[in-house]
Amino acid sequence: MNQSQLLTIEIPVELYSRLMQQAVTQGHSLNQLITYWLTLQLLRQEQLAALEIRLSQQSLPELRAKAISILDNLPSREVPAWDKRELI
Repeated sequence: MNQSQLLTIEIPVELYSRLMQQAVTQGHSLNQLITYWLTLQLLRQEQLAALEIRLSQQSLPELRAKAISILDNLPSREVPAWDKRELI
């Protein structure tokens, strides 16, 4: 991102204060923090949209069969004692 565009937004004072606190805590400028968070959120939305497109091109029975196939190929192993839930 060599070029930048100036964007002016209005946000609640409390949100601004919380953002500033996070920026200071993380050692970044407010601009860097917001740019990073917006980039992450946009990337997540783009990935979700791409996944939805891929999933919409397959039928539920096909997806179910693939999931079962993956689970059937997992190695069987004993659950460690520290990871077992005790039933009440």
